[in-house]
Amino acid sequence: MNNLSGFIKRKGVLALILLMVLVQIKACSQTPSKSENDGVKYDATYSKLMKELYKYRELPANDLILKAALLRQGTPYVANTLENGVKEELVVNLDSTDCILFVESCFALAQTAKSDDTSYVNFCKNIQDFRYRNGIVDGYTSRIHYTSEWILQAEKNGLVKEMSKEIANTPLDQKFSFMTRKSDRYKQLKENQENIAKIAAVEKELNSHSYYYIPKTEVPKYLEQLQPGDMIAFCTATEGLDLSHVGIVIENNGKKTFIHASMDAMKVTIDHRTIVEYINGIKSNVGIRTVRATF
Repeated sequence: MNNLSGFIKRKGVLALILLMVLVQIKACSQTPSKSENDGVKYDATYSKLMKELYKYRELPANDLILKAALLRQGTPYVANTLENGVKEELVVNLDSTDCILFVESCFALAQTAKSDDTSYVNFCKNIQDFRYRNGIVDGYTSRIHYTSEWILQAEKNGLVKEMSKEIANTPLDQKFSFMTRKSDRYKQLKENQENIAKIAAVEKELNSHSYYYIPKTEVPKYLEQLQPGDMIAFCTATEGLDLSHVGIVIENNGKKTFIHASMDAMKVTIDHRTIVEYINGIKSNVGIRTVRATF
């Protein structure tokens, strides 16, 4: 009788252990939510990208950024991927992108590959430090919305250097007001006076800075000073707005062009036009700015 009782107990323990193992296997096989990165320690797309990038981690930052960009060719273009929920949270999605998120991810991928911690958690931290003011997620207005502020913060953090002044030394008469003037276009600002006031304060701060650019007519003269892997930002004549598009410089068939998340192609692609051809084809374009990694 005692032997039978012991046998039943052992069978029960074994069954419990087996159940726990199965639960663990199932949990590890689940794909983490792309919009809820708190506690997510693994992402299949990130793992694949980092495995390849890590082989080249000793390369200069610009070269590594360009490799990250090329690895992301074909990624679908999707707008507004950060506007998924009511509560502001860090969203990291390497399976779709828009133009600024593409550039941001390539810089963060290269930065992470060159660091001592190549984990997905650290990559998400690096994204957060690029995207949010002082790296802190605290509501919609804590997110950096104007690319000029993205550049200023990354430069302050020692991650990039804007090259526009050094290359052309041409002041840009830049004022910020687009988001507050067009607040009805943003669901987080529409009829939200508190958020509008916070964005207005950001715009006021940005208006206190000096900006430089390479004028449209002078881009051909300075083109050779743009290096592959540089961020290229296209200045716009739209009132109160700084930049209309961004990409990463690449030399293709001996000509300077850029790789970007294209709204026309609806994917990440190397543009078939040269940089000069691209800006000449956009009436509202007034020139370019360029930013180089320093990590």
